[in-house]
Formats: sequence, structure tokens, C-alpha cells
Amino acid sequence: MMNAAVYRGDRQIRVEALPVPRIGPGELLVRVTGCGICATDVSKVDHALVRPPTVLGHELAGTVAGIGDGVQGFTIGERVVVSHHVPCYACHYCKHGNFSMCRTFKASNIDPGGFAEYIRVPALNVQYATFPIPPHLEDEEAAFTEPLACCLRGVKRLGPLLHDTVLLFGLGSIGLMLVQVLKLHQVRVIGLDPVSERQERAKTFGADLTLNPGQPGAPEAVREVTDGRGADAAILTAGGPQAFAGTIDLLREGGVLMLFASDPSQPMANLDIHRFFHRELSIVSSYSPSPIELQEALGLLADRTVRVKELVTHRVSLAELERGMHLFREKEALKVFVEVEKA
Repeated sequence: MMNAAVYRGDRQIRVEALPVPRIGPGELLVRVTGCGICATDVSKVDHALVRPPTVLGHELAGTVAGIGDGVQGFTIGERVVVSHHVPCYACHYCKHGNFSMCRTFKASNIDPGGFAEYIRVPALNVQYATFPIPPHLEDEEAAFTEPLACCLRGVKRLGPLLHDTVLLFGLGSIGLMLVQVLKLHQVRVIGLDPVSERQERAKTFGADLTLNPGQPGAPEAVREVTDGRGADAAILTAGGPQAFAGTIDLLREGGVLMLFASDPSQPMANLDIHRFFHRELSIVSSYSPSPIELQEALGLLADRTVRVKELVTHRVSLAELERGMHLFREKEALKVFVEVEKA
């Protein structure tokens, strides 16, 4: 048996004893050492987006504890990072590069989620979405592979040009990784967040300017540094419909607005199609990365081109998962890491 934090509905999460998953040919059994809390985990609990009972968590690192028949390239005790979704590489969506729209991608998952002591890694995930952790990289850092890959995928879809100005709404852990990825593209980054501490932290990661979006003068500050045009692009990692509407006004003609996250409690926003048409504005979104970005992300973490260790502000045990989600929900924590092995 093993311990797992099980979501039971009505925001209730309990540590329960579950059978250790049994693996088949081509699969791995991984003992989870730790798993980061993602905004989607909290959203699923807050808005009942998954059917209980279920075990959440997907930003995980661990060690190989069992190897199924036919698996090559892995050894018992080897540290690995595992991603939960994987495309088929053969369907219409994959051939068009829309890997996260692939039906296999949407249906695939680890068993159970990362808030458990052990997971079964399906064969396709073993083949395409399981990577050895470099010896010098800590598990806590390696667990950022999937969220950093999301950032890489988003910036690819945005396609900023050299010296563009990009607005970044929301300076949580995702926002701070996006700051670093955007600076690799040599663009000007303007961070927007109502929390002053997060504004200051963003500057240490390379943000050129940080603003409180609710304060008077923010639109003027954006226009001042863009010769009156407005920003070339904007990325929304938080904020909902209000941020959507406000950010549009900060874009230049021909600008691009990226939806990097969504709020299930506020899914609707007013959209003036006439303004979008005459200003030639574009909306793009970025949902999830492919194994391509996962490999790129692990490389950036390995050489510490992207810094993540200082993003972790709180560490909790499996039994404290509810508290960790509360810290995230109330913006008391920047990133919460669940130390599963210490359960």
C-alpha cells in the first residue's frame, strides 16, 4: 500500500492508503519524491472540474522503482521527471503541430496523479515524456520541467520579434518564468501585478518595468516606453475578463493578446469585434506543451539559464496539501512544493 492525497469533492482532500500501481510491459513504476502545486490543481478543486475520488498533481520528480518488460534506457533508482500528457505524433492535429489538441494527448495521464507516493507511467509516456534528471539538478528544480515547458510553448506561439515590448499580466511563478524566457528573446518585458512584492521580484528576473495595473498612470507608462504605440503583445496568466479588457487598451494596432490561463468562474468577456477588426488585433492561446518543449525546458533548468529554485516559497507534506492550496489561493505563496517522500 501507499499514501496518496485523494480529492473527495467539496474542496476536501484526505491522505488515504491506496494500492501501489501495478505496471505492465513498456511501463515504469516511479516513487514520487515531490510534486509542485499548479494553478490547475487548485482550479479543479475549487470549481469541481474533476470527478472525485481522484489524485491530482502533475509537476513531479521521482526515482524509478520498477521497470516493465521491454523498457530500455532506465535503471532502478534513477531519478526522473515525468510529464502526464503525451501526443500520438500521427494524427491530424499532431501533423499540424497542435500536439496538445491530439486526442491521445488529452486522454493520456499518469496513474494516479503526482500527489501520491508511487505512480505508474504508461508506455507512451515512458517513450516520449520521461527524462533522466541531471546529477547536479535537484528534484525540486526538475519538477518545474512541465510548467517551464508551458512557458516555452506559449512564447513560441506568441512569436515576439527582437526588441518588441511584451506585457506580462500576473507575476506568480509562471509569470516569473515567462519573464526569463521572454528575455532570452531579447524583448522588453513590462510586468503587471497588484502585489508589490511580486513586482520587485520580477525585476530581479529581468523585467524592464513593473506596474500595478489598477493604479492610475499605468496606460501612460506603457505608451511612454513604446513611443506612444502601445505594447506589441501581451500575455495573460491571470486576471480574468477585467484583465482581458484592460490589456486590449494597452496594445498597439496590430498587437497580439495571448491567453495563457483561464478562470472557470469568469469565462465570459465582452469583446468589441469592430475595434478588433479595425485595429487588426489578434488573440492566440497556449494550453500545454509537447515533449519537444519538455526537453528544451529540462535543458534550460539543467544549465540554470532559467532560475526556479527561488520561486519555491513554501514546502508542505502530503497531509498538508489542503493548506498548500490555501496558501496558493490566497497569494500567500508564490510556489508550493509538496514533499511526497517525507509523508
